[in-house]
Amino acid sequence: MTEMIQAKPAEAAIGEAHDEVRRRFPLDDTQDLDDARRGFLGTASR
Repeated sequence: MTEMIQAKPAEAAIGEAHDEVRRRFPLDDTQDLDDARRGFLGTASR
């Protein structure tokens, strides 16, 4: 029989790293994902 394992809270450093990612990247802006779903891959830069 499979036992249920209780998850432990993340270490403080992990939580801080996740918070930094949330601050650095606009995760609530889904425009890039929406574009990719429609097949847009990007533009060529010179």
